[in-house]
Amino acid sequence: MVGQVTSADGTSITYDVDGSGPITLFLHGLANDRTRWRPMLPVLTKELRVVTVDRRGRGDSGDTLPYALEREVEDLQALLALFKEPVHLVGHAFGAVCVLEALTRVPNVASAVLCRFPAPGGDGYCSSHVLEKILNALAVDDFARATRIYFGEVAHMPRDLIDEISRLPTWRNRLQAAHTIGRELLALEAFSYDKERLSKGSVPVMLLHGNDADASTETAMAALEATLPVVERFAMRAGQVAAMNTDIAAFTDPVVAWVKRHHKKT
Repeated sequence: MVGQVTSADGTSITYDVDGSGPITLFLHGLANDRTRWRPMLPVLTKELRVVTVDRRGRGDSGDTLPYALEREVEDLQALLALFKEPVHLVGHAFGAVCVLEALTRVPNVASAVLCRFPAPGGDGYCSSHVLEKILNALAVDDFARATRIYFGEVAHMPRDLIDEISRLPTWRNRLQAAHTIGRELLALEAFSYDKERLSKGSVPVMLLHGNDADASTETAMAALEATLPVVERFAMRAGQVAAMNTDIAAFTDPVVAWVKRHHKKT
């Protein structure tokens, strides 16, 4: 089922609902849209009622300028208001930032999974040099170059995987969303979370990362572990890129297990 909801600023946000089980909303990261989760749906929808969303500015969702992370939180507020029962949130990369910001500001959250949460301020996630290259490519509407730079130098995808992704029908969707890469990297560069507010929360959170976590990821995870009152950390059996693209069970298995465990408490 495809639906739309209107956010606080009038922006239309498009979502899909499929499957049965605990309601679980998946929020994609940069250079993606809701089709990012399509390869995982046959597995996820057997256990969960899956909600996938086009974040603002991409896919079938609208956009309203100026952009701000606060608008993403308002989008989640509008989406979760659609459901009577508590919703589990799963955010990947920048989507995880949106989920974290929503934890104590959006009602009706049962639990949350933050996958590959980037360090606040973008530390170690995207260097100023790489950000400049992406912004320069976007300035001349070279969306393919900006997307390839992001996947290769920020998401650390191997070139052969990027080439493979570029041949898929969904590559067009990624290019249409490329204009959002720069603004979200700039938002991440300026981002810092409110430790005092988050420390007063009660939503259970799982920090999910690949078995190849680098120093930046370790720093981000440690800081969140020290801040969130109800938190667990889980290392997937595969590296981050593999778990999200080729060995997807490394991602889906712990997510489904987490949601089912915490749904019993709601």
